[in-house]
Amino acid sequence: MEENIILLWDQYHQRLAAFIRSRVRDDEADDILQEVFIRVHRHLCCQPDWHKPESWFFQIARNLIID
Repeated sequence: MEENIILLWDQYHQRLAAFIRSRVRDDEADDILQEVFIRVHRHLCCQPDWHKPESWFFQIARNLIID
């Protein structure tokens, strides 16, 4: 499972970071990005629509930005 998280990070972190930075200050963006991947890791086993992880990641990011 740890390999999966690393692969996900490599594939999505730059796009997620750009998305987050376009909506919040830089000093908040890194914290939000980290929290996105913490939540992904925490709920990886329970994601029902795993063949579309990108939409799930960006929804988590949007929710964190709103919070």
